[in-house]
Amino acid sequence: MNTCTIFAPAKVNLFLEILNKRKDGYHNIRTIFQTINLFDILYLKESSSGIKLHCTDSSIPNDNRNLAYKSAKLLINKLKIKRGVSILLEKNIPVGAGLGGGSSDAAAVFHGLNKMWELGLNNNELINMARDIGADVPFFITGGTALGSGIGDKLKKLKEMPESFFILVKPDFNISTEFAYNLVDKNKKTKNKLTINGYYNKILNSFKKGDIKAIAGNLYNDFEDVIFEKKPVLTAIKEMLIKTGGIGALMTGSGSAVYAIVESQKEALRIQKQMRKNVPWVYISRVQNSYA
Repeated sequence: MNTCTIFAPAKVNLFLEILNKRKDGYHNIRTIFQTINLFDILYLKESSSGIKLHCTDSSIPNDNRNLAYKSAKLLINKLKIKRGVSILLEKNIPVGAGLGGGSSDAAAVFHGLNKMWELGLNNNELINMARDIGADVPFFITGGTALGSGIGDKLKKLKEMPESFFILVKPDFNISTEFAYNLVDKNKKTKNKLTINGYYNKILNSFKKGDIKAIAGNLYNDFEDVIFEKKPVLTAIKEMLIKTGGIGALMTGSGSAVYAIVESQKEALRIQKQMRKNVPWVYISRVQNSYA
């Protein structure tokens, strides 16, 4: 096989707590990841040598700054492969939205090259390589529903999220993860640990019961306090999503996308129509429990 097409799913965070800053500059967190069926598409084609990457979004770098490029380079070097690859990245997941597109693209390259070159690497081997690329990349090797700890790279599978729909809303600005963490580090407010633990324990119990309303009612993200202060439009979007019928709403990752959970596609379509009067990018997605 000398070609491969692979779909890279987006993710949302259903819970995200920032615990502390580490000596290496990263932050320890605890989070709940969930993949959704919004996809970038990667077309891989074997070449004689080297790595070439072209992206349909011209604002995205096509060199070693790109995580998909880094994945290909790492795998080729680590396994001493004497072949190259050409990658066409069809970008559908918004950049700077907290939806994990770059990390998912990186994981997709690992999967795609493993399949195309019949390398026989298992998920644990791919996850170990993924840790060298970025904090969220290991999660995207398996996707689904997972509890993340450490910098997000220590993973424990959770019971699958019940079938449900997400209305994703992205305003016309991006937020970099570095910017968001810098705001958190400068913020000296004391967090109510008891309240946060309450959300955490309740949402975990909700997964055990398969109760989507309870899951939606216990969403939490530490980034919201500092980001909403800088970008009040995100507060307005979240409030609007609840007002129009979302059973729970949250900013994902470090933003700028905000989502609401609803139980039916009919309800999602109704809310999407309402939200599009105010924000241009409103996308309906649903739970994606298996890797695409």
